[in-house]
Amino acid sequence: MKTTLLLFAALFFLNTSCIQQSSKQETTSFEFNGSGHFFSGSYIFSEQESMHIAVMLLPDSLFLLLKRVNDEKQWQANAGNWHIENEKLLLDGGNHSRLLATWTGKQLEVLSNSGEPLFKEEKFLLAQITTDSAAKLHFEITGAYRWLADAATMSFCDASRTMPVLMTEANSDAERAFLLHRESNGRDNLFIQVEARISKNPEAESNFKTALVIQKMKQTFPEMECY
Repeated sequence: MKTTLLLFAALFFLNTSCIQQSSKQETTSFEFNGSGHFFSGSYIFSEQESMHIAVMLLPDSLFLLLKRVNDEKQWQANAGNWHIENEKLLLDGGNHSRLLATWTGKQLEVLSNSGEPLFKEEKFLLAQITTDSAAKLHFEITGAYRWLADAATMSFCDASRTMPVLMTEANSDAERAFLLHRESNGRDNLFIQVEARISKNPEAESNFKTALVIQKMKQTFPEMECY
């Protein structure tokens, strides 16, 4: 029973904790490569209960936060903006996902809202992983799909940066749904839920060298908007 309460308390923190937005600092002390930096780790409460997190820090302050609970196979992802605040790394995805951590060497330590270790018994550490390892993580995510001038992108309500989408068969399905939606409703984007992964995109003209690969389009939300 105790581990169950700890698990739900941790998930509640990762989804709804409120961080004050004052004293934002520039991130010039961190050198980013074009692909980003990626971290993954698990906290084991018992043989039956565990929490798994992957963090994808991308250029232009975009992040993807992936979560799984217990023996779930499918990662659930949310997007947002990251920045450094009072020497702490803050991932701010609105009410959907927030995470506060310290970045030391090649790992992140997940912290509580007050900046203290999340658990007293043991630190919750996320180890740095390679871009290739991060690209193997398949996740569900919802965003606004747009296709324009032979290029597709996805944007997210709580993130200021859009992600390019690579051309695949599943992307063609999303493209057709978007074109039908635009013709029927006159809107320039369509919210969709997809199963996706990230991929290197070295040919991109900008410094943003990571793209989204849609593997399956799951459902559309024609009336959805950002508020």
